[in-house]
Amino acid sequence: MSDSVDMRKEAKLLSARYERDSDGRLVFVPAVPAKADNPDAEWPLLAKDSNGSTTRMWFAFPLDMSLHLAIGAAAWFAVPGSISLLYGLLAWLTASFLHRTVIQRLTRATLGKAVFGLRMRYTDGSYPTLGRLIKEWFRGLETALEMLAFFG
Repeated sequence: MSDSVDMRKEAKLLSARYERDSDGRLVFVPAVPAKADNPDAEWPLLAKDSNGSTTRMWFAFPLDMSLHLAIGAAAWFAVPGSISLLYGLLAWLTASFLHRTVIQRLTRATLGKAVFGLRMRYTDGSYPTLGRLIKEWFRGLETALEMLAFFG
């Protein structure tokens, strides 16, 4: 019996409805979208297509990385002198950060994802916030540095 009461309470919280306010007037209460119990557990999301396949994701990521590296290489070769490597590295990191955070937040996809028709979404249909994308970018940077230290 308590399960059915809990289910009704949950359904009431998730559906749009009218409620009486303190003056006795009816007030519309919009639906609250369902939130995942633990959004950290479902991140990073795999970019899946309508068939549930992640194949296109494996082509989108190298395309994005190639874009970032090309921008870094262009800056490296454009700047003369011994400081050119530093400029190339900074351009690569800046391009990666802006593309995977700001651009992805504004357009819901990076260039690689857009080419292959993918979007990042939580299972409830919401998109990642800018803060979440920034956090994931730094997590990826940390992982890349750990891999360099391990193999280098």
